[in-house]
Amino acid sequence: MLFPVPLVFLLAGLGIALWCVGHRRERTRNRSASGLKRAAAAATGSALALFWLLSTAPIADAFLGTLERRYDPLESLPSEVDLVVVLGAGHIEWERFPGSAQLGDAGLARTTEAVRLVRTSDRALMTVFTGYAGQGAIPTAEVARRTAISLGMPADATRVLAAPRDTREEAHAVRDYLRLSDMGEDGSDRTVVLITSASHMPRAVREFQAAGLAVVPAPAGYRAFRGGYSAWSYLPGAVALQRSERAWYEYLGLFWLRLSVP
Repeated sequence: MLFPVPLVFLLAGLGIALWCVGHRRERTRNRSASGLKRAAAAATGSALALFWLLSTAPIADAFLGTLERRYDPLESLPSEVDLVVVLGAGHIEWERFPGSAQLGDAGLARTTEAVRLVRTSDRALMTVFTGYAGQGAIPTAEVARRTAISLGMPADATRVLAAPRDTREEAHAVRDYLRLSDMGEDGSDRTVVLITSASHMPRAVREFQAAGLAVVPAPAGYRAFRGGYSAWSYLPGAVALQRSERAWYEYLGLFWLRLSVP
């Protein structure tokens, strides 16, 4: 109910309900009828205004851009890092298709960014892919790993963490992986290059820091644009609404993170 589209329908439904009650009371000359109709107009108008704001490209891009512009793309891998981590973003399991066709836009952007960054370094740095299987049989992490290998990443320099279901579990799984590896007894106080979507990066960084890991952000999959708008850009569109929903989702996640992490 807290997402944009359900909220718009909730406000519109409230407006219609108030108008119906007000119209019925108007017939009986009830004094509250005019107040109910004004409230109905306010609720319906708010629904339409919210829908228009969130589904127009300039506003959606500005909203999403407040998250995406917090971190710049990483040009190359730093010298002092212990691990490259690629967060999962879901997939559709089609066994007869290559991994690049099974990953969604976000997952493919994260995976290709990992391949690009690994190629900028001469070090044999391990890359860990995270993400569980969901309703399928193959974990998202494994699909991303196979895709990275098909794009040239060395297979022996990849690992899969298939249990984590969300960002917090991914952070803890990476910390535990470092703890069990030959990097020391304690998985905390380690530096990882964190690859995830640009809009998701602020929340992911906080989760990994809360798990005791130092993070070098490597955002991928930028979706918000600036400038170059035409008059048509101010008409409602599904793509813009999708960007607004992504920003809305991440801000809800940041709010919950603030409540749940000391």
